[in-house]
Amino acid sequence: MELWFLGTGAGDFRACEDPANEEEYVVRARELGGRNLRDASQALIAPEVLIDFHSDRQLVQQQVDTRRIKHLLITHCHWDHFRPAQILAFADSLPEALHVYGNETAEAGLEFASTYVWEAEEKRFAVRPGEANIVFHAIRPEQTLVVGSLQVTAVLANHHVNPETRVMEERALNYVVEENGRTLFYGLDSSTVLPGTMDSLASRRFDSIVLDATFGFLEIDRAKSGHHNFEMIQETVASLRSRGILTEEAVVYGSHVSLERVPPHDDVVDEAAQMGITLAYDGLRVTV
Repeated sequence: MELWFLGTGAGDFRACEDPANEEEYVVRARELGGRNLRDASQALIAPEVLIDFHSDRQLVQQQVDTRRIKHLLITHCHWDHFRPAQILAFADSLPEALHVYGNETAEAGLEFASTYVWEAEEKRFAVRPGEANIVFHAIRPEQTLVVGSLQVTAVLANHHVNPETRVMEERALNYVVEENGRTLFYGLDSSTVLPGTMDSLASRRFDSIVLDATFGFLEIDRAKSGHHNFEMIQETVASLRSRGILTEEAVVYGSHVSLERVPPHDDVVDEAAQMGITLAYDGLRVTV
């Protein structure tokens, strides 16, 4: 499998584009440019399976052959990962229907966007003309589907769950991706792995994993964040290795990195590597 990190930013990925933003790390990232600038988190399992969709900007900038894209996996419906109107517009540009996989919230969002458009001047919804060029596939935790040449299993992510009431904002998903004897775990936008999810991973051996690195070295309130920092990545990796799920040779990638809370890529990549984390950047292409 070839994994292409099209975007590796967190929810503040627009920070460098805001001239009024003078946060220390943002200013430094602007000065360095290049791989220190991050767009919304998005990945391509080349050549045909996308993960998450804020816009097609990364696809255009990195000159992806979009005609080959046939599938889109949605992790969850926060704005930096899922924008129905933009997905529909992208699907309309494709030669074949785009197959979209996601939770019930994504299904409802795409169904609504496929039915209505917003008329800004009239400030009202109107019926959307034509048929949407998408086919939606609902996927639940522990369910496995064949997606192109891949076998994809959804698992429950630990993202925006109230620890006291146990109310979930939505059923966010991480994905196990298998092809030709190779196995990848795509685990962005999740805090500490849930016990049930860890149990479901126990039967697999991962060659590569992608974990949430939103907060870098910053100490965070683990009850509220819904994300990882570098210390939590190390703990998660240790848990996976203690159960034999992750071998010592497996590569650990960190992505979904905050521009405002984490030093720019060039300033932190070596220290992250010393912690066993390969810090991803926009445009990184790896064989997993």
